[in-house]
Amino acid sequence: MTDNHQKPKKKSATTRNLKPRKKSLRTKGSPRVTRATSDRLKELWATPEFRERMKQRDKDRIEAAKSNPAAFSRLGIPDGMKRAEAIRLWTQTDALADKFIVALRKTGEIPEDPDGVLYNGFLLPAEPPPGLPEAPTPERMEP
Repeated sequence: MTDNHQKPKKKSATTRNLKPRKKSLRTKGSPRVTRATSDRLKELWATPEFRERMKQRDKDRIEAAKSNPAAFSRLGIPDGMKRAEAIRLWTQTDALADKFIVALRKTGEIPEDPDGVLYNGFLLPAEPPPGLPEAPTPERMEP
């Protein structure tokens, strides 16, 4: 006996239904350069006055970058953000962090005036609990 119906395919145990990867949204800015814009730029670059202005612009930018490199660096600024937006968000997070620290001090989770030794960014108790070695102090630490 032959059956004209196809048997359903078995799924492999290793086959997964993968989601398509996320793609960044395209910017809604100006359209791509058109032929007219390209022709106009070629025409401008052919003139010696324009070339001289552009050389001076580039020279001024290089001097400005040498005198204030931080203004021309994107170090620490997340992708997709402008410097002003990042600074605004950093000030908001700093204010929130200060509020959380105040709240933790009120509940006693962070001591008001820590009496201990700050060692490599960690607050160590001035007197260790019994059975543990003493915390390093500046007098006992070797350079």
